[in-house]
Amino acid sequence: MNLEQVLTNKPLFGARLNMAHPLAHKLNGCWLLNETGGLRAMDLSPYRNHGTLVGFSSPPRRPFNGLPFDGAATYINCGNDNRIAYLPNGFSWVIFFKLASIAHTGNNLIIAVDNIVAARQWALWGQEGQAGRLRFYVSNSGATAYIGRQMSAASALVAGELACLGGTWDGTNTSAGIKIFKNAIQVDDTNFQNGAFVGRTDTGQSLEIGRGGTLYTSAKIYLVMLYAKKLVQKEIEALYADPYQPMGMPLFI
Repeated sequence: MNLEQVLTNKPLFGARLNMAHPLAHKLNGCWLLNETGGLRAMDLSPYRNHGTLVGFSSPPRRPFNGLPFDGAATYINCGNDNRIAYLPNGFSWVIFFKLASIAHTGNNLIIAVDNIVAARQWALWGQEGQAGRLRFYVSNSGATAYIGRQMSAASALVAGELACLGGTWDGTNTSAGIKIFKNAIQVDDTNFQNGAFVGRTDTGQSLEIGRGGTLYTSAKIYLVMLYAKKLVQKEIEALYADPYQPMGMPLFI
């Protein structure tokens, strides 16, 4: 399925995971953002870390259209369960989204675990002046040491571009253990690192979609999946081709 079909082939609200499917293995968080209203983002994983929509006065129906984030006040708080917020031994994420703007007036957090005071645990991050070249990094508890990678200039996102991004970290202590994929092709080409990173510390902070700390993103997000393992490229390719493979039929309509 192409990226536009992702919008029209999304399972109905009430779909569940087929836990026997290989792509459901270690899927610790899965937010389809297909609710028909309300202020919750349901997590299909067995851990049920349902997100709370914050800053939305009247959220639109979003079965196929994605959830719009305004870049100023709206985000999803998915809680601080260590199975989604800590993951010290490596993890992966896959996100389908469309940035409304890359002309950042400040830093742009797509998804992050952050306690505001310069102690971000990990993030998919777009910095002002980088023209759509997002960074994925993990840090220690005080963010004094971190490892990460940045997307290449050739793969930089543009405003209004629907993209599938994936990131993997193998749990090691160098930037070589981090990879970024755009539409199933590895696109990272630059290290983003500082200090002597020797692993992560649990700060007890929550996973947030559309914000990290005080930094927000202006985007439409369609789907977020978080794995407690390093995905291999074939798994990234399979999710890009059809992210709904591990989904079963709805329990209700």
